[in-house]
Amino acid sequence: MKYRMLIALILIFFTPITISAQEVGASQGVDSFPECTRPCFVQEAEKMCGTGRSASCICSNEDFAADMAHCLRGKCPVDTIFASLRSLDEMCHRPRRDRRMEAWPYISIHIFCILCAIIRFYTKMFIIRKFSPEDWLALVYFAIYIVYFGIGHHALMSAFGQDIWWIEPDDLAHALKLFWVDIPFYSLLLGLTKISIILFYIRLCHVYEQFCRICWACVIAIGLNTAVFIFLPIFQCTPIRWNWDRFRGHEVDFECLNVNTIQWAMNITSIVFDVVVLALPIPLVLKMRSTWRRKAAIIFMFSLGVVVLVASCLKMRYNILYGNSTNITWDYLDLMVWAGIESSVSVAAPCLPTVRLFLHRMFPKLFGRIFAFGSQGETTLEEYIKAEEDEVARWSGDVEKIPQGALPIKRPRRVLSAEGGDHIHGADGEPPKRKTTGITEASKILKSLDDMS
Repeated sequence: MKYRMLIALILIFFTPITISAQEVGASQGVDSFPECTRPCFVQEAEKMCGTGRSASCICSNEDFAADMAHCLRGKCPVDTIFASLRSLDEMCHRPRRDRRMEAWPYISIHIFCILCAIIRFYTKMFIIRKFSPEDWLALVYFAIYIVYFGIGHHALMSAFGQDIWWIEPDDLAHALKLFWVDIPFYSLLLGLTKISIILFYIRLCHVYEQFCRICWACVIAIGLNTAVFIFLPIFQCTPIRWNWDRFRGHEVDFECLNVNTIQWAMNITSIVFDVVVLALPIPLVLKMRSTWRRKAAIIFMFSLGVVVLVASCLKMRYNILYGNSTNITWDYLDLMVWAGIESSVSVAAPCLPTVRLFLHRMFPKLFGRIFAFGSQGETTLEEYIKAEEDEVARWSGDVEKIPQGALPIKRPRRVLSAEGGDHIHGADGEPPKRKTTGITEASKILKSLDDMS
């Protein structure tokens, strides 16, 4: 009992001394701060910790540095603000934070994207031996993607993922300039990938004039939207150099748009157009006279861009800090990582049908049945492409006759052997040895996907 009383007395005696020492530590820490920053330090410390202002309370609060930086805006030069935040880290014995290594695992997604694009170009050049308009466009946006990825990764490794007050001014300006240069490439890349998918729709379903008109209207809308969001980030601040020089401490008259609003508008319009691109072919497919299994297979092939939509939605949660952060190099890391994921999957998604064809060619036994949609799983790729070419030739010569005064509709007429339809005769007038069977629109599209994807 006596020992317990003794321990209690010791604790009672030393507790005020400990608290007093913490208060002295905080008071001595204030002296190391630049003079113009001290009022904000005291104000924020009293707001969070009361009049005691103990060092443990200040250092344990993760929002103290951000709140203090908000308080100092416009009251002290930038270099002085950074010096005070460095003093705060030293007072709290905090190590320098660095999250750059967290971005490296996501490189695997970019490698997958690059492989998909290379497989697409190889397949079109050496297997199918035909480049369609969307393939040439894909070649353009793949080159843009390589530039975008290279600049973005270099910017991230230069300064992002660290607290801004620990970065050298020259390194910070260099990284922010790269970030500013990279944004237009991001907007252009997303726009071109959407246009590429629509061009694929137009080529595949060119016989449906109303559908093609809607597709071209979407191409124009996406093109205009892309142009707007290429130029808005470029001129979001005047003078332009303020985009990367604003943390050097120079006093310059500047004017900036609301960059957070621009970012939200860019993201929302991109998601809207993603939904439009996904939904465009669905009504056409649903009207086809075919089994639901085949319709589902076609819709699945057209809907591979849903991964882009998911990536865009996941990226939106990081938009809140864009333009509103006091520690942009730390807070923008997640935004940059998810923007990279969004751009990479937008490049990879249109390549997946051709990747399917490549895998069918390289591993026919393994992937032939998996990718055959329930038909012709054992057919070799050469036989498959030859059959497709013969089918297209028959369809191109079999056009519906339009009654007098009717609207011209360029739609192939199905060959119905069951009704005794006309046969295609050879040069000697003899009917072909093999009787052609009826083919549905869904079957035509399914067969065309390999050659036209």
